[in-house]
Amino acid sequence: MTTAPFTTLRNRATAARERINTLGPRATFLVVLIPLLGLYSVSISRDIQNIDSIAAAAPAWRLATHGDLDLEQFAGLPWIIETEDGFRSNRQPGVIGFAVPFYLGSDGDLQGPLPPLTPAAIAGAVSAALAMAVLHLAFRRLATPSTSVVAALIAGTATATWRISADQLWPHGPAQLWLALGVVALAGGYYLRSGLAFGLALLTRPIIAVAAASTGLAHGLLTRRARPIVWIGAGAAVGLLLLMMYNELFFGSFSPTTPEYGSQFTSQAQARGFQGYLSNLAGFFFHPPNSLFLWSPFLVVLLFGIPAAWRAAPPWVRSLAVGGVLYLLVHAAFNRQSGGLQRNYRYPLEMLTLMAPLLLLAYAKVITQSPRLQRMFGATVVVSIIIQANDAFTEYVSFIIE
Repeated sequence: MTTAPFTTLRNRATAARERINTLGPRATFLVVLIPLLGLYSVSISRDIQNIDSIAAAAPAWRLATHGDLDLEQFAGLPWIIETEDGFRSNRQPGVIGFAVPFYLGSDGDLQGPLPPLTPAAIAGAVSAALAMAVLHLAFRRLATPSTSVVAALIAGTATATWRISADQLWPHGPAQLWLALGVVALAGGYYLRSGLAFGLALLTRPIIAVAAASTGLAHGLLTRRARPIVWIGAGAAVGLLLLMMYNELFFGSFSPTTPEYGSQFTSQAQARGFQGYLSNLAGFFFHPPNSLFLWSPFLVVLLFGIPAAWRAAPPWVRSLAVGGVLYLLVHAAFNRQSGGLQRNYRYPLEMLTLMAPLLLLAYAKVITQSPRLQRMFGATVVVSIIIQANDAFTEYVSFIIE
């Protein structure tokens, strides 16, 4: 009698898995997208947001409602800087541009000192949900449709993709979306498309240039072909050129970063030193308030499968993992591991997106072969989701403007 409910639940799960395995990519895309959109929509931060997000929302609202980027009315806000041609946001054009469609039809007259923030938060939620749905398409090349769906749902709920990317207009949601498109394109052997996707991600977070270059180079070396290096590099270079043109037009500097933005991180890197760098890098993984392994402990279990996954992985999976790791290694030189957050993490999100196929293989090759590791993985996934859920429905009390 006591086992009947569990048996029924197990039978329903098996039937659902078998049903999903009969579905094509478009259908399973929706199976991932729709529940994540629903979940994210009820947890977004509508009225209280981080200063970084507000600085991206303001120009998006202005461009959609007035057709320009004149931000004089927001001159008192952080990250709104004065240039020779007026006040501008120092946020990247990729994250600003992504939110513009969500502000179309908004009222051009403000009722307070801030632009409407809900459309920007919705943009973040949509970008994160789409990123996970796109990523599952790459998973389907390595696993069954049902496993790919579950893996994408875990990635969308057991990591800071939920709390950060899907919460407000951080750059991480759009960046993860473009990177996911790059992952899928590389998996299919479409090198130029992959490079262009990296270029869009670069427009959102300039430091992704490191991931683009290292992924293309790694894939070229692993396949012993020049085409991946040339075409991925060419596609990413388009994004880099557009970014530099944007900065020249609005900030008078033909540089990948705005003058204030770039000099800030260069100074941090110079002041940190080598020991400080190692400490900062370790903090990404182990420092309690913001560490990756604290907030997503299921990743610790997946580490056991990385060596076997690497040996079994096709070149595109290895190349993306190299790009993700080098991205974070360079990131640790310029940015503090906390990301300015009171808790949770954000900078490793792009790395996790690029490493996701390798992590899936780690599960398939090792975790599934050990009942003990399977139990540990299942338990830590549940814990990770609970941790992220609790944080997703709790407002930060610092680094915000009310």
